[in-house]
Amino acid sequence: MATSKNLELVKNGTAIIGQSNSILRYVAELDSSKSLRGSTELAEGQVDQWLEFTWGEIEVPLEALKVTTATGEIATGEIDSALRVKVKEDVVRNLCILDTHLLSKTFLVGDNVTIADISLACALSGSGWELVGGDAPTNVKRWFNTMINQPELGGAASTPSSSSSSSSTSSSSSTPSGSILFGGEAPYVTPNLFRRTRLRVKELFNTAPTLIGQTITVKGWARTLRLADKGKIIFLELNDGSCNESVQCVLGVETTTGFDGAKNAGGVGSR
Repeated sequence: MATSKNLELVKNGTAIIGQSNSILRYVAELDSSKSLRGSTELAEGQVDQWLEFTWGEIEVPLEALKVTTATGEIATGEIDSALRVKVKEDVVRNLCILDTHLLSKTFLVGDNVTIADISLACALSGSGWELVGGDAPTNVKRWFNTMINQPELGGAASTPSSSSSSSSTSSSSSTPSGSILFGGEAPYVTPNLFRRTRLRVKELFNTAPTLIGQTITVKGWARTLRLADKGKIIFLELNDGSCNESVQCVLGVETTTGFDGAKNAGGVGSR
């Protein structure tokens, strides 16, 4: 990402955005239902925080190891060994910060892929991972292995190929396509293994017309609750924090599993 500092988003022949993180934010907003930008205002702030971390603490140090050739190509070139060691130490130290964050998390923000994950995975891919991957902390390795199998990357992040044709052949025969080896072996991470199945309220409102007649799963808390028909019907406003609006649920005693539990769910409205 940092190598594309002259990257531009062009529309109708005119450059409208000219910085990688800004382009990521713009593209993420094109389909808000995927929540690539973050599912809440707080999440969006956290995504921005990790984008800045990637740029300042990962991409910039790794950029010092890249040389622009006469043809304009980016190559590792003949880099001073002392500089290599210093950059590696700095990046691995910063990855330890990331490792602590990922101790109990699958992705950087929330429970699905965001542009923060995509940006960092792309920054570490290729020669970057070749440099630091062997010394990367355990949780970072697990996260990176998960990310390279995510459909959101679409193959954008790649792992370094083996210099030995024989070892390359051996690896391809023993591991599925798209997997990565750490220290010679690592379990294959199935794409979408950690994907959520519920629909956020924000996404529900954005796609409501297409969901008519379908069964969906929405989770949240009861913002307001009101009883009717002598307690046989519940009008419940469900909210999950993804937006200010809530879903109005109508629950019947004869048609709702867990009706009594819903009846005691609380809420701040009249009962």
